[in-house]
Amino acid sequence: MRFGAIDRLVSFFRLLSAEQSLDDLQPGLRILQARASAGTREAIVVLPAGSSHMGETSARVARMAGGQTFTGNGKHFVQYRDARAPLGYDAAAISQEPGDVIFYGLEHTVSYTVESELPLQKLLLRLSLQRQHGRAREIDAGAVLYLTARRGLGPMLAEYFYRAQSAPPPAAPVAQAPARGAASSVPPPQPLRASAALCDGSPESAFHAGTAFLAVSPRVGPARA
Repeated sequence: MRFGAIDRLVSFFRLLSAEQSLDDLQPGLRILQARASAGTREAIVVLPAGSSHMGETSARVARMAGGQTFTGNGKHFVQYRDARAPLGYDAAAISQEPGDVIFYGLEHTVSYTVESELPLQKLLLRLSLQRQHGRAREIDAGAVLYLTARRGLGPMLAEYFYRAQSAPPPAAPVAQAPARGAASSVPPPQPLRASAALCDGSPESAFHAGTAFLAVSPRVGPARA
């Protein structure tokens, strides 16, 4: 799959992770930063073709994210099948252009030179957690809160909580400055304490492993977390 912008690449993994565990793709998953023969820089995702279901899912998700899917081997890849060509596409002639990867599209053939490789973990650590859309709820002081995250996002979640507890609290309205030498009544910030457990979800069948996730229960923490 090729993507012309980093946000499209992130959207691809976000949509794909909703249907397929990324842990199952780790052995053969590669993210390449390559430069096309026209001079543009694009991101190329290489996935092993383990099954036709995986190929169809990846192609559909890539189209939703604004990318293109190709299939092949070595350095030559033709465009993946779609509604216009249910049996797939083929190349009229083998390109002799220099490059590490060559994509044969319907309109033109593009060769790419691989400049670097970006590990998936490094890409995830560049992202920031965002609040999901929904109505905010008031949490009781004595209530127990549980957060769940996919196994690969566990270190990122822990880093987010660590940054949240060290961030300054929101500014409160100032009524009157205390007299010089008077003790401040503002209590010191409480450190974050949490319990975590690695869980395995129920598998779909005896031939499929369950989805592993991390369950975190924060005990004390800032209100903004």
